Amino acid sequence: MGEIAVLDGTHLSPTDQKKTDTEDPLNTLWGEMAYQLGGQPGYEIVGEAARTGIAPGQAQLDALFEHVGPCVILIDELVAYWRNDVDSERIYTFLQALTQSVSASRDAALVVTIPENQEEAGGERGIQALETLGRLFARIEAIWEPLAVNQAFEVVSRRLFGEVLSPAERDRTCEAFSRMYSSNRRSYPQGCGEQAYLDRMKACYPIHPEIFERLYSDWSTLTQFQRTRGVLRMMASCVSYLYRQNDSSPLIMPANLPIRDPAMASEFERLLPGNWGPVISEADSDGGRADRIDETERFARAGGAAKKTARTIFLGSAPGGALRGIDERQIRLGTSQPGDRVASYNEALQEMSKDLHYLYSSNELYYFHAEENLNKVAADRAIQFADAEVDHYIIELLNSGVRRNHRDVVVYTNDGAFIPDNNQAVRLVILPPDKAINSRSSESNDAEAEAKRALLIAWHSVTQVRNGDDRRIAGLTGERASQATTGLRNADAAVRAALVSAYKWGLAPSQPDPQDANRIHLNEFRTNVSDQGEIVNSAFNRFIEEEALVEKISPAALVQILQQRVWGTPTFGDHIDVNALWEMLTSYIYMPRLRNRSVLQQCIEEGVIAGAFGYTRDYNPETGEYRGLRYESPLHDPTLGMVINENSGGLLVAPSRAAEELLKELEQQQQENAGEQKTSIVATPLSVEEEADEPPIQGLGTSRPRRLRASKTAHGDLSLDDFNNLRDSIIRVLRDSGGEVTVTITIEAMKDDGFDEGVTRPVRDNSRQLGLDFDSFDSK
Repeated sequence: MGEIAVLDGTHLSPTDQKKTDTEDPLNTLWGEMAYQLGGQPGYEIVGEAARTGIAPGQAQLDALFEHVGPCVILIDELVAYWRNDVDSERIYTFLQALTQSVSASRDAALVVTIPENQEEAGGERGIQALETLGRLFARIEAIWEPLAVNQAFEVVSRRLFGEVLSPAERDRTCEAFSRMYSSNRRSYPQGCGEQAYLDRMKACYPIHPEIFERLYSDWSTLTQFQRTRGVLRMMASCVSYLYRQNDSSPLIMPANLPIRDPAMASEFERLLPGNWGPVISEADSDGGRADRIDETERFARAGGAAKKTARTIFLGSAPGGALRGIDERQIRLGTSQPGDRVASYNEALQEMSKDLHYLYSSNELYYFHAEENLNKVAADRAIQFADAEVDHYIIELLNSGVRRNHRDVVVYTNDGAFIPDNNQAVRLVILPPDKAINSRSSESNDAEAEAKRALLIAWHSVTQVRNGDDRRIAGLTGERASQATTGLRNADAAVRAALVSAYKWGLAPSQPDPQDANRIHLNEFRTNVSDQGEIVNSAFNRFIEEEALVEKISPAALVQILQQRVWGTPTFGDHIDVNALWEMLTSYIYMPRLRNRSVLQQCIEEGVIAGAFGYTRDYNPETGEYRGLRYESPLHDPTLGMVINENSGGLLVAPSRAAEELLKELEQQQQENAGEQKTSIVATPLSVEEEADEPPIQGLGTSRPRRLRASKTAHGDLSLDDFNNLRDSIIRVLRDSGGEVTVTITIEAMKDDGFDEGVTRPVRDNSRQLGLDFDSFDSK
């Protein structure tokens, strides 16, 4: 079969006291190799070199291999031995002679293991040794191959457990896992239910292949992690801990990895950059956040589903890979065993995603990070804010949204800052979040709830100083800075969307009875607020639709108010100051609610032209004279200096008084002209019997008519507005001036083939009920 010599560089040392049966020293590579291959006779071939510590030459080694016959020399951790020997020259001389002798021999084979990279070489001497060995073996065209991952699995398993204690138990266990994977293929990574993965499980038994996959694929990218040796050291600590804990799991899985064990925790913290102590405490300690989740019965029944999930994610959190973290399928692969309720691990992951501070998720991958997850920091901080603080911040958002474009909007606050009443304008008042409409109490306060859920204030505290509160997290760079920016942006968008959803009801006061100020109604309107967040515009539009807010008022409607509240009253008499009129309109709820003063100004301009009332800039109470009186003519006349606007003030004058004053002015002007020209002009009024079919233009006739009549023939329907306009614009004006008004309504219909009884009867009956005389005629 041949002889084998195994030389472990981490155990051999030039200072060893180990000896042969004849008390010869075994403190050199060549002495140990010769003794293992050929016993004392083999040792004697290189005896002088072994005893003196001088490297043998190729001739001595050729003689050794000739004496031994077929043999294999295995040298592990050669760089480690080189680092420990103060005389590297003799080691190089031995290896040079050894490689040449093996190359020349047909019966000898040499296998040497060295680190994959300089980081594993161990310091300057190790790097120097690695480079020297590389050049040495290159000269003899040695075949260098890194240990395959699958081979590494078997090597580690064999070194830790030796021969499989029970092949039957191994096969039974691995086949049960394989059946679980194949029957739920969507729950686990692709290929886990295939025969190849079953073979892999058997080769790694009793360690689950996922542990090796994570260590060799992820952790081996860390500069300080040595693949085989590091895995051996880590798994040795794991097996030792589980043995002490009498763990009865069928396989050693990522979920069983005792990351809180001092030996393992020390290894992890040595390898990982940053402070990972808090992460390990959160994930795997008694009383940690994962442990508190496991206190729930459904997770406790799964043997601590949260902790198992946390350990599995931790093993997949090595920061060296291109993609950091593992997905949900890999998490289930590292946690679930035959007979488990897989949903428990899914539910535990959901709870952990909300509660664990160091757990992150990105691109559907989960991983731990040494720095707190800003989402969790913001969530914890949000709990600390009182409701009043949340409401105050919502009010700030509302103010910032409406004051830029809407000067007539006030956001009400609970601290007494209410509605300024300095220009008597219509105000849209936005109530604070805690003032819900009683009749809508079944609806949730979306704005307040969303502000807390979206953690907008908390995100601001993480990134900004507000009101002297500086709790910013320092050193936000890279991924965490991006997370902070994204979190703040998303929270802001969510809260603003919630404000739109919350502020969708408007209240408009009304007073049906002007004499009863105690009966004021608050009419509710759904504002149809838009998705773009136009709370204000939506509210104004809705109020206008419901006629709770007036954007245009007709002169006839204003005349009605003036006749009821102004003309002939002791307070006003025949005129009213426009400012006083505006104050009246804005002070009493029963008055029409004009959008702004320009609405009144437009009505005044139209009304003066139509003769609904007059307008003057000034009135002298001593002389009773109006200066610049306008009636039935435009207000804007630059040639007369009569360019007015909504801030010009002035007075409205009753139409009869305006016509009378203008007539006086005309008569006075005629007299003045007559005096100048020595000519007499006499104005002759109409007699009582005479009739003026048309009133003088602009109310400036030379006589005062005693009888007025207006008529119109309408073909088709007359609307209610038509009758209202007749009443307000004509009938009431004539009646209020003291005239005796007679209104005659005649409705006449013609039809060539006559009206049948089905039409005649209801018209006759309805006419009688309405107090109308009814006649019918057979002839045209």
